[in-house]
Amino acid sequence: MVKHLTYLFIVLSILLVACKPTSGGECRIVGQLPDHSRDGKWVYLVPFIRPDSMGVDSVKITDGKFVFTTRKHLMGIIRVELKSRWGIQDLLVVTEPGEVAVKLDSISSAGGTPQNDLLQQWKEYTQAYGRQIWICQKTSRTAHQAGDTATVSAQKVVMDSLRREYRHYSWRLMDRAASGPLYDFLKQRFPESYQRKMPDGTVKEIKLD
Repeated sequence: MVKHLTYLFIVLSILLVACKPTSGGECRIVGQLPDHSRDGKWVYLVPFIRPDSMGVDSVKITDGKFVFTTRKHLMGIIRVELKSRWGIQDLLVVTEPGEVAVKLDSISSAGGTPQNDLLQQWKEYTQAYGRQIWICQKTSRTAHQAGDTATVSAQKVVMDSLRREYRHYSWRLMDRAASGPLYDFLKQRFPESYQRKMPDGTVKEIKLD
């Protein structure tokens, strides 16, 4: 299950596009790991988009801890170097002004600033959503193999409802964020409408429910 959720976050981080970074007050990220086994290894702060003008920040882990400071405000990923990454989940984070408390573990977390507190809520909801969808998919596959079409149809209804609730929850957090990297992050992932080409060749804006 943990492996499944880790892949979910990796896929999300690939699909999502960050806003253009802005400069301003300093962001201080204070991180810790579950033990000292990775002392001397590198941990990276990686932007979602990496134009030539932006580098990847890196620091060494000391006494199971690390600190980043930056004035670039964006959505990023914190990850341990590849050879030492097993068992440590990549972490989505907003580099906004203030101090961000980060814990890297099998399920990583961050908080301490407004956008990161909202982002952590979204991540926890996403984990719960992923577990529910996984259970539905497993039930549906078993029913399909048994020829139980009624259960397959019922599970589809449940999954459609879960996806709708997930979308609405993300919209509410987007409204609370109002603007900034987290707002752009959620808006890119959860558009409120899409365009559909009609039979007469016109394009109609369809609002999602």
